[in-house]
Amino acid sequence: MILSPVYWHIILSIIQIFSHGLVIVLLFQLYNKIGISIYSSFLLSLIIGFNPNLLYYSTYILSDQIFGVIISLTWISLIALVFSKSKQKIISNKYLYITGIFSGLAIVTKPAWLLGILPIILTVLLIERNKRILFISISVLLVLHFSFSTYWTLYKNQVNNKPIYGISKEENVIERLLLYFGGRNINDGAIRLGLINHGIGTDLYNKIESKGLLNTAKKLNGDNMNNYLIIKDSLNWEDWSDVEFARSILTNVPGKYYFNRMKQWYTFFTKRMFHPSIDSAFPKASYILKLGYIKFYNVLYRPFLLLLLLIFIGMMIIIKNIRYKIILYSSIPIICYYTILHTLIASWNNEFIRFRTSIEYILFFCALLPIGIIFDKIIDYFHQSYVSKVKK
Repeated sequence: MILSPVYWHIILSIIQIFSHGLVIVLLFQLYNKIGISIYSSFLLSLIIGFNPNLLYYSTYILSDQIFGVIISLTWISLIALVFSKSKQKIISNKYLYITGIFSGLAIVTKPAWLLGILPIILTVLLIERNKRILFISISVLLVLHFSFSTYWTLYKNQVNNKPIYGISKEENVIERLLLYFGGRNINDGAIRLGLINHGIGTDLYNKIESKGLLNTAKKLNGDNMNNYLIIKDSLNWEDWSDVEFARSILTNVPGKYYFNRMKQWYTFFTKRMFHPSIDSAFPKASYILKLGYIKFYNVLYRPFLLLLLLIFIGMMIIIKNIRYKIILYSSIPIICYYTILHTLIASWNNEFIRFRTSIEYILFFCALLPIGIIFDKIIDYFHQSYVSKVKK
């Protein structure tokens, strides 16, 4: 096969599959480093590695999977930085710079990581007490974090690159970020919630009114999806891209809009997954095996993912193990930042499954950690019982 533009999608898929395997190996090593036995580490890593949702997206030309890899490498580097703090000063520690570099690459991959440095800085604040070292470390992280996006922006300006989607003419940076999708995400969410009256006079409002669907839109409350689909199917991509309607929603009812969005935050952890059809998954495997494979992960996602995450938080707080505390302090800020941000920017929670892909390496590492701890305790108990019987 010749390396050429014809095969770029195949090459990218191979890179994504390879990077998926690399992260799984690193997660295995991390499990083992924090005290989980090699057998349990292997089993838990295998469960993460064969996650149908992660495998599904590793073959698609979407940024979510590679974005997840880079976020995971940032997180793993941050943990390595904290673990090696007692042996080496944080300023001269290579993992400080590796963390900043990966974080910077994450912004270039998806702008959603623009403020992703904040949970990393929070972790550094929790572990470092020296104010001078803290100031230098945070400065290094900030410089590296924003350097890649800065150079990328300068390059795009130099070649006169123009965004295909979103807006670019507004001078307000916050507005450019909020309306990055051309207002489509906000417009879609606002229409679902029945907030149509707050966009009177805008193109989207007039378009819905001209189609005789104004009363239908007013009756929406986030639950009646049939009526919403009628409106959605009557509008095209350009109709939804009404920046002025989105601006009206954020000006008139920002609290109501974002409060209703946050009410769906918990579903980030209860949605199930995308997966290949049972017939196409593992072609030579038996139907029963493939069905069991899909069912196992569906149950793992719901109801167990959220429950296991809560158990993880509880156990990490109760157990007096510094390495467990580091996992807790480094993972929860990243999970909260990512999930809350995407809850606010997504038009509705039906997009959470795809968005969640980028954080699933960390989510499942944390969720499965209590299982590894308990499993090791059980194995150790039976081993001690066996040894006692043999001695008698």
